[in-house]
Amino acid sequence: MKQNTKLINILNISAIGIIFFVLGFFANRYFENINFANVNDYLTVRNLLNTVYYSKSLNQTDLTNASIQGMVGSLNDVGTIYLTPSENTTFNSDLAGNNLSGIGVKLGYYNSEIKIDEVLPKTPAASSPINIGDIILKVNSTDIKTGMSLSAVASMIQGIPGTVVTIELMNKNGQIYTTNITRAAIHVNSEYVTKEIGKNGNVVDVVQVTRFSDTTLADWESSWDTTMSQVKSDNPSSIIFDLRGNPGGYFDAAVYAASSILPDNTIVAYQEDRNGNKTSYATQFNPIIPQSTKIVVLVDQNTASAAEIFTGALQFYKRATVIGTDTFGKGTAQVVYNLPDGSALHVTVDHWLLPSGRWINNSSPIVPNDIVNLSSTDIQNGTDTQMNYALNYLGFN
Repeated sequence: MKQNTKLINILNISAIGIIFFVLGFFANRYFENINFANVNDYLTVRNLLNTVYYSKSLNQTDLTNASIQGMVGSLNDVGTIYLTPSENTTFNSDLAGNNLSGIGVKLGYYNSEIKIDEVLPKTPAASSPINIGDIILKVNSTDIKTGMSLSAVASMIQGIPGTVVTIELMNKNGQIYTTNITRAAIHVNSEYVTKEIGKNGNVVDVVQVTRFSDTTLADWESSWDTTMSQVKSDNPSSIIFDLRGNPGGYFDAAVYAASSILPDNTIVAYQEDRNGNKTSYATQFNPIIPQSTKIVVLVDQNTASAAEIFTGALQFYKRATVIGTDTFGKGTAQVVYNLPDGSALHVTVDHWLLPSGRWINNSSPIVPNDIVNLSSTDIQNGTDTQMNYALNYLGFN
């Protein structure tokens, strides 16, 4: 799928898919080792609320969930979460990339104007008059003002499937038109590949990885295999893996992705349990990408979890140059317990360690080899300084 690397593509993905990251780190918890005295105290308090609180319509489910959530919050662990049945349903759908509701466009800044950066195929927008480059003037009669954020405009366009959004736009010829589009559930791919050809004929493939998850791990691996086959057929001299805004996903997906690049049986990461026992995870097959191919990984403060495992391994073995800003710092592994009522408990059981043995956390994230910031002015001007730096680094421009 062709993308314009002069735009802030990863920010566009983040504007549409911010729900991936938010729900991925929504902190809740479930009961764990409490003694009988505490149980009695809890039951006493609950009984008092049910018998003396002035409102007689207390929702017992809400009381239970609030009790669990209060206990979870005391742990201050973003990876250990308790999800109610409805939250669990939403979380699983988000993980698979199926919970975005909108019209199927990506937005970008061009000279302080918000324009259509991409129209996704087989979406409501693809059947509308909207074209790439059209300027958004109004959404449901609300003027889109200069300086308005991409996420704000994206949230106005998103909505419940089946509802209609009215958008006023101006096309490349200066003609203003209005279109009514019925929203639908939108699936965002986990990878997008852009083939760029420089003035000297050198080829750079930009692989934008939005997340390391899909409906299942097998589905993600199949998607990754397709992406790598496309890259192999392009035979690029360089590859840019754009992981900005990537919240992670399956741990095994990070190992699988690294297997495409690092030699077989190379340690990608360790998991360390509460007793200090370590388990190593290594690449699983011979690499697909030739050793001679130069690699850059773009990261930012929202690059997390499995995306950090992948980045950290490539950086440790000096297989890639990391460019951007410090990552999020989430180096923990969770086990998911699906409970009978449809709720779920995600429990942090391990730390993820880089091949060096270093634990990734908020105080010790992935630090890029080259720090390159992206200012708000750059974003509004449609200038991706980080991408441009990476292309220049690879000798593309």
